[in-house]
Amino acid sequence: MYQLQIAENLIRLRREKNITQEALADHIGVTKGSVSKWEKNISKPDIGTLPLLATFFDVSIDELLGYAPQLSDDQIQKLYRQFSNDFSRYDFETVEQTVNACVKKYYSCYPFLFRMAFLWLNHYPLAKSQDKQREILESILALCDRIEDGSTDARLCSDTRILRAMVQLSLGMYPEAIEILEEASWPLNLLHTSPDLMITAYQTSGNMEKADSFAQITMYRTILSLCSAAGKFLAIHTKDPAAFGETVKRTEAVIDAWNLLSLNPNAVCVFEYQAALGYLAQDDLAAALTHIRNYLAAIKELLSKEQPLLRSDAYFTKLDQWFALAASDTSPRDRSVFIRDIEHSFDLPLFEKLESSEEFRILKKKLKEMIV
Repeated sequence: MYQLQIAENLIRLRREKNITQEALADHIGVTKGSVSKWEKNISKPDIGTLPLLATFFDVSIDELLGYAPQLSDDQIQKLYRQFSNDFSRYDFETVEQTVNACVKKYYSCYPFLFRMAFLWLNHYPLAKSQDKQREILESILALCDRIEDGSTDARLCSDTRILRAMVQLSLGMYPEAIEILEEASWPLNLLHTSPDLMITAYQTSGNMEKADSFAQITMYRTILSLCSAAGKFLAIHTKDPAAFGETVKRTEAVIDAWNLLSLNPNAVCVFEYQAALGYLAQDDLAAALTHIRNYLAAIKELLSKEQPLLRSDAYFTKLDQWFALAASDTSPRDRSVFIRDIEHSFDLPLFEKLESSEEFRILKKKLKEMIV
């Protein structure tokens, strides 16, 4: 149950104004003993006195009482899913007003603000104009400010800084984003050794169940990270066919060896699409078609099952708890919004090189059939 903090707040506010209990009592029209009892939490001001106190200290009654509406993790997750679904069903402005009203209501629930910031980051491209999109991104930065200024949760503040960097990248604020990301990603940062240390700690303490689970989580996340980094590496080395081709070969081997098409088809989608773009840029149309086929196979796997984005298999058997936490922290966009994105996969000018290809026309038709 949430405890009001009026006694502590009265002491703090009175000291900030540098006034005595007697001076406060005189202004409010009560005895010094009443103020003393309020600050010792023996009694509380009556309801008619609260507006006088709030006005005197220039704060809201909620702030005076120390009342901050809070939501449980389940409630936050439920609201996220509701709003995400609403973005696919209603016009952007209507959902925007609903979300903003909820943010104002729970403005002191910092985990909720963090999730709403992620919600906006996932859905701001739905705004009709670039000016509106920029406005949404800037509002996310304001939420980040609120969280970092008010929250005492070190992990939440750390995650918020990474979220801030993601928004800054979208806004073209590259130096600011790099400053944050360099600090978090510095190779010699001891934080990067923590997964291995956790496995060792569980193992040496005799908790083999935890050691097994954490080892599986670490391997799973590393595989996804490798695939993601490889896709970005391809974009960097498009003009270096040797490095590009070797990266494709090695990453495809990882995808096959770790059954990634089934485990996380979304990761495969992203990689195969980048590989197709790179081969188109190199005018290797046959290779591009191969990876377009792979891309469609991943989309088919992603859309054919009503399963979570994160999946396990016969090898990864101890990931359910982490999946639940991961889904809560970084929920994906609504399915229909994802479909709206991939619907325009082949609209980039590079794909015009394949317009004369009968196979490409067939593949485009298959994509449309999958997303109907």
